Amino acid sequence: MDPQIVGAIIVAIAAVIGAVIGAISSQRSRSRLRKVEAETLDVSESLRDDVIGTFGYKISFVSSKMRMTNMQGTTEVTRSYRDVKVVRSGVTITHIPGRVWVEHPTGKIATCPQFIGMPSLPAKAVELKIVEAKDKECVFNVEVTGGLTDNDPGFDYEFQTTYSKGICVTREEMEEAYKQADFKKEYHSFDVVTPIDILDVEVVFPEGYRVQAYPVVFYLNSELIINRELERVKAGFDKTATSAKFRVEQPKIGFRYAIYWLPPSSREVEQLA
Repeated sequence: MDPQIVGAIIVAIAAVIGAVIGAISSQRSRSRLRKVEAETLDVSESLRDDVIGTFGYKISFVSSKMRMTNMQGTTEVTRSYRDVKVVRSGVTITHIPGRVWVEHPTGKIATCPQFIGMPSLPAKAVELKIVEAKDKECVFNVEVTGGLTDNDPGFDYEFQTTYSKGICVTREEMEEAYKQADFKKEYHSFDVVTPIDILDVEVVFPEGYRVQAYPVVFYLNSELIINRELERVKAGFDKTATSAKFRVEQPKIGFRYAIYWLPPSSREVEQLA
């Protein structure tokens, strides 16, 4: 099955699960909520094995690193994929789908994803081709000429995306921008739709720009928190005054892993100028 189709199925399943959780949450039924969360974790665990069987490939390591580059909220996001490998005989992967987006109300994608360096796959060309580019979303494919099979070694690739007004710079701006949102904090995240062994989510801010950062786990394409999964992985979170990293082993398919933070006040930002 085409990886794009399987990915869409995973997104749809996650959306349905999220809607169920949201309805239960609104009814304030904590015991029922805990039960559904537990069932969801079981489904996600079995989904990993099913997807490996269907996709036929997995990724040893993924990193998603956001760096704030100025006091206007410009950001660069670098995503690295290590040891992408077909693990099932007879499977040929022609492309790996990808998507980036920006949540800030006035934010835009300034530069769509571009490779940093050359992917490490001998004898086969690997290209990043844009499928659809909009102001707030870019859909693309990483295409392998001749296809990736179990005879090929695992390969690495890395790409970078830049965003104009990618994040809110001050706490006051954040409170205004997300006052209607379910989750009213700024965050950087990664959606898990393929089997991954280890995931790193990281944020880096300019010197002197001090934030209060925390880990969180959502259902895919939502801002509904999965507390049981957060309990499982929160020990992998570490932070300093101007950076944070969230390492997750065996991230669950259909979940969104993120770092959220409270920006400094406008007064504190002014003092940095």
